[in-house]
Amino acid sequence: MRHRKQRPTLRMLADKAGVSVGAASRALSGDTRISDATRAKINALASELGYSPNRAGLGLRTGRTHVIAALVYRHDEILGFGPSWISGISKATKDTPYQINVLPMYGDEDNLAPFQQIIHSGAADGLLFTRTRPDDKRVRLLMEAGYPFVCHGRTEIQGHAWFDFDNEGFGRHAIRAMSHAGRRKIAVIMPPRRFMFQRFLFAGISDEAEKLGIALDLCEDVSLDTPSDELETYLRQRFLASRTWCDGIICPGETSAIVAAAVVSDQGMVPQKDVLIIAKQTTPLFEKLRPRFPTVCEDVTAAGEIMTKMLIRLIDGTPPDVETYLQVAS
Repeated sequence: MRHRKQRPTLRMLADKAGVSVGAASRALSGDTRISDATRAKINALASELGYSPNRAGLGLRTGRTHVIAALVYRHDEILGFGPSWISGISKATKDTPYQINVLPMYGDEDNLAPFQQIIHSGAADGLLFTRTRPDDKRVRLLMEAGYPFVCHGRTEIQGHAWFDFDNEGFGRHAIRAMSHAGRRKIAVIMPPRRFMFQRFLFAGISDEAEKLGIALDLCEDVSLDTPSDELETYLRQRFLASRTWCDGIICPGETSAIVAAAVVSDQGMVPQKDVLIIAKQTTPLFEKLRPRFPTVCEDVTAAGEIMTKMLIRLIDGTPPDVETYLQVAS
């Protein structure tokens, strides 16, 4: 008769590490009161022994699920937003008892059902989500429920935790770069008006363009969310109507920048020479395109990591209005 191999226990791990059971447990949960060296040693031993916490027992002891729900909306305007964001979340939960529940969101931002389900079922200790609106119904719902969350993007609602990229700074930088390159007629592929970051981007580009005497075309018939085929058709028609309608294009996403470069090339012009295209970059892959695009980098992986660490602090009791973070354009 074959005997099942004994499952490693917390006691076995603690004995092997030469610490108390409580210290071993706190080290595995990432408690900063345990020294970095001890935490590293215990996590290495846990990996060596094949030890993993009994989640059912952990939940009974702590009253927590140790699950973080990450609600991922479509970001077709950015190359690889979802994988990069989830990679950062995973990095932050390494060596902690937390697991990630990734929920793809195919509907619009007004769909509250997934949020209500998580709140009522207690399926997660906290939530991460993206694409905020000025008066965001999801934020209001979660705040009223007292549910820990961090959103990617600010709102007009006060007192909640958020992480955001400095889109106003990106807009100002892009306009200054256009002016420095001698460009005077700038087209901008704007985000949809319903999103909060549209306001910040508009504030940056419009204010800087007015200061520098640059004419803006906000391409009102399309947006950052316009499918690439439709955006291509729109830009082609604009260039067919007038080859000189713009001498620069600002693209707050890589997809629109690639489409713009293709259209410029198809018109017999040279991207970055005849029409300067400045893009917001989120993936190193974008650097491989030729000719190179002048870019401002947004680190989506870092966003996922920072947001998760913020959320864990909220779950541990940090006040929500303390946890805010603005990622500066680089």
